[in-house]
Amino acid sequence: MGITESIKYGFSYATSDYQKLLILGIICVLASLSTVVSGFGIKNNESLFAVTGIIALIFSIIVGGYRLSVLKKNVEGASDLPDLNIKDNFIDGIKLFVLEIVYYLIPTIITIIIAVITLGASIASLGGEALNSTANETALLNPAFLGTFLTGFAIAIIVGIILFIIFAFFEFMGASRLAKTGSLSEGLSFKQSYADAKTIGFGPLLGWIILVGIIYFIIVLIGSLITLIPYVGAIITALIITPFLAIFVSASLGNLYRTDVLKE
Repeated sequence: MGITESIKYGFSYATSDYQKLLILGIICVLASLSTVVSGFGIKNNESLFAVTGIIALIFSIIVGGYRLSVLKKNVEGASDLPDLNIKDNFIDGIKLFVLEIVYYLIPTIITIIIAVITLGASIASLGGEALNSTANETALLNPAFLGTFLTGFAIAIIVGIILFIIFAFFEFMGASRLAKTGSLSEGLSFKQSYADAKTIGFGPLLGWIILVGIIYFIIVLIGSLITLIPYVGAIITALIITPFLAIFVSASLGNLYRTDVLKE
């Protein structure tokens, strides 16, 4: 199945059971509790935000676990949405969280190193002026500083984007292997993830990532506009937009993995 068909399948799958979509939406509201509370104009209440933050973290992990169960269903070729299981989803959510940290840690570190080197080169370009930067703010407007900083900043951004896309190949395949086997060690196998990505083809996989990314961005933008509605905006977004995106992406990926890697 091609990438376009997988994306179409993700849409149809995400809207195949509105009851389960709504149930996940309620979990997503709890996962966005801090934002929901802020939408009611409640501010400067550190105790409340600490409690809502903890609640949001717990339910965010559960949502991650449900995403993994959707991925598993589609890797196995099932057509129904999985039932919500708080315990199992929480455990799976922790596994997925660990997997995502491991895969994206390397590009994050490399991007930070490049950014630090860029900042250091920019400061070095000021020479002696850097020592008096607090007293002479015009030093920051030095053409040498600005040129080096902006060039380095652009390089860091470009390299960071490229690295994150490359490691997204591994992370998506690793998540699919985790869903298929239930084993975190299998999901964290860079060698197997590379082999799976190669089986699909890096071109088609990149095309899938770009198309899904564009769709995701558009829907998130719509959700952001809905969030601007006083009081209920954040609730509506968390109840409808967030669960739809979670199911859509996982279903599309699972379908792509099943048809192009497992050849089923």
